Order: sequence, then C-alpha cells, then structure tokens
Amino acid sequence: MNTHIIGSILSLTLLSATAVNAKPSLELTSPAFSDKGALPVEFTCEGEGISPPLSWSGVPDGTQSLVVIMDHLPNQHPTNNEQNTSKPDSADNKKGTPPQGDTQAPKPNQPEELKWYWIVYNIPAQASGIGSGSKEYQSVGSFGSNTVNDRNEYAPPCSKGPGQKVYTFHLYALSKFLDIDSSASVSAPVSA
Repeated sequence: MNTHIIGSILSLTLLSATAVNAKPSLELTSPAFSDKGALPVEFTCEGEGISPPLSWSGVPDGTQSLVVIMDHLPNQHPTNNEQNTSKPDSADNKKGTPPQGDTQAPKPNQPEELKWYWIVYNIPAQASGIGSGSKEYQSVGSFGSNTVNDRNEYAPPCSKGPGQKVYTFHLYALSKFLDIDSSASVSAPVSA
C-alpha cells in the first residue's frame, strides 16, 4: 500500500497591525518539504520519528512569543492541486488577523476528530525557527501535550489506512508569553 503524508504550511498572524506599520506577512516554511508537499518519512513513525525543521520570517513588531502547532483532521482529503508535490505552492498561503486590540489566540473549531501532534509555545519572538532531529525543544519554547500519546513532545504521524493524509503546521505570533502549566491539557496553549 503506497500512502503519502501531505504537510501543509499555514501562516497566521495574531497581532493587529495598522496599515502604516504593516510588516511583511508572517511566513512559515520548512527546508525539508514544500507547502502541500509530501512529509518525508524520517518525520513519521515509519522513519526516525523526529520533528521536521521549521523556519519563519516576518514576525510582527510587538510580538513577544510564538506558538507552533501541527494538527490533522481525519477525513480531510487533499485537492488535486495539493496532490502535486513536485512544486511549492505559496499562492494558497493563508493569513488571518484578529480584530483591533485582540491579542488572544482564536478559539479554533475543535471537532472531536482533530488530532494535535506537536505544540510548542512561548518561543521567543527573536527565534527564526526550530531545527529538526529532536522531540523536545525546552530551550526554544515549552511543549503542550499532544493528543496522540498525551505527552509533551512531538508525536510523529503514522499513515494508517489508504490514501493521503493532510497535516497542517500553524504559526501564531502573540503579544505576550503564555502562563500555562506544563501539565495542562492539549488545548491550553490554543485557547489561552
């Protein structure tokens, strides 16, 4: 059975920016795979199970901390454009900005099937990425527990069943550090 895991990079900016002081968009990329490209086996349970390298740019002024989340919604199927993994597709890069003055992360639509594989929060705004090859980044930020094994670590995805799977990486820029106990539930960094 030949299955592919699709990694999609989604950039979100959660700080209000006036048109006068607008910076380039917050952009999340990986040197290991392209937007909507196949996630290399080394980052899955079929390989080494290590976390992928991520890098970002365009962090808005006033950002204090960043949050990285990797999730998967079962039964989410890639479109025909997403199945072409030979070329990066940055035209579909999505951005969002909350209402003026709102510095809270949005309350995500949380279907029961949504799985969180990786949550790293309180990443200093000066950081420009996370390297690959480790499950823990306590020196870069704090881990939230994932929904795969309820541990504060990267949970490598496993390709179960036929077809391609879509995993999405989110990057949030926050105007404060999150005051969350490391034993808090998986949704704490998302809903804080």
